Amino acid sequence: MTLLHFLVPRSSVPTNAELSSQWANPGDILSLLLIVGSDIVQSALAQLSGGFIAPVCFSFGWVAYAFTTLAAMAGTGRLMPATDFPCKVINLENGYMRENRSWVIGRLLRDAFEANGGQGMSVKVFEAPKRDDIDPRSRQTNMDVIWWISLAVMMVQMAVAAIPWALYNDWGVFMITAVGTLLALLTGWLPQWKIEKLAARKESKKLVAITPGNGSQQILIVKGHGKSIDLEDLAGAQSPKDGRLWSESKLFTKAIESKRPYQNQPSQEQNREVLTVNGLPLGFWFTRVFCSGLTLCWIALLISTSGLKAHTWFLLCVGAVGMLQNSIVAAISRKAETRGLYFNEIKSFRSHKTMDALMDLEFMMPGKIKPLLKEYLPGELRPEEQAWWVGQPEAYEKKRLQESNKRGIPASMRKETPLF
Repeated sequence: MTLLHFLVPRSSVPTNAELSSQWANPGDILSLLLIVGSDIVQSALAQLSGGFIAPVCFSFGWVAYAFTTLAAMAGTGRLMPATDFPCKVINLENGYMRENRSWVIGRLLRDAFEANGGQGMSVKVFEAPKRDDIDPRSRQTNMDVIWWISLAVMMVQMAVAAIPWALYNDWGVFMITAVGTLLALLTGWLPQWKIEKLAARKESKKLVAITPGNGSQQILIVKGHGKSIDLEDLAGAQSPKDGRLWSESKLFTKAIESKRPYQNQPSQEQNREVLTVNGLPLGFWFTRVFCSGLTLCWIALLISTSGLKAHTWFLLCVGAVGMLQNSIVAAISRKAETRGLYFNEIKSFRSHKTMDALMDLEFMMPGKIKPLLKEYLPGELRPEEQAWWVGQPEAYEKKRLQESNKRGIPASMRKETPLF
């Protein structure tokens, strides 16, 4: 007998039996799958959170996401992911430009132009509602088709998990699915999602442009009328550690009466003072403690999952359905109002050349488009282009008319009226 026989003992169970056992009840792989895919879970939560219920299904990746969130609470404190569609927000009234750090604005631009094909510069102009009955923070997440389908998928998961309980009196799979779904719903319920998602001032009257910048073919322009979120402010993605973000939360603030000037009488309006602990908002401390508790619960669920030895295919099916839902929700396009941004599209067009698009926009919004001109065409302009921008458009537009079958008729000759 060689030394190898002592160092590597032979298994008493044949290999084919081991493989058959694993494929019959793949228990070990479930524990492994629960710790992959945290990024998908975070993006799905960013899509559906903001209301009381965020129906992001229990799936593989939740345990890893819990630990990722715990690390974020010790650092930046953010629940929202970083923007996955880089762009710039340009104030067209003063020319100020800032790099966007808001996930919501990035998705707004991406989704606005998703269905646009063809070549050339694509432009969309949105206008915020002028009505007084719209509060941008009062209805952050509408229950659209994606929301209802996600809720239905949760019900399907519970039905699948109940099969081994009904057929074999084994309630383990149902228990893990139910607890995992409850923990997922509690994570999406956190008030900080609503606070952080639209972390900006409201009542904006600004005229701003959102664009990926030089070299891109999309420009989205938004005009506020005093009842919309300040997109320029939102682009900064303020930290949830900033007490100003929590000022409208009734749960973590207290009402204070303001006095009228020179009078010792309370005003009809009430301001709210943000409650703080050690210099940080109480709401942020609540998120920290709550996420810590959720992480402990996810660890307990992971241990319980490792103990399942029978009917694990049903739990694997539940996790696969949940992962499919998470992946679709994380990537799918949604309307702006489902993110709490209420805009009406008032103009949309495409131009073969970037300069043509900018000139048409300048005619529609006199004196507002030069910041975009500097962004897209920072170099020296041709003589006829320079003449156009100083009020002598004849030479350029004559040349454009000669190629009108490809470049279209200038806005100044189409009897267009200024938008703003």
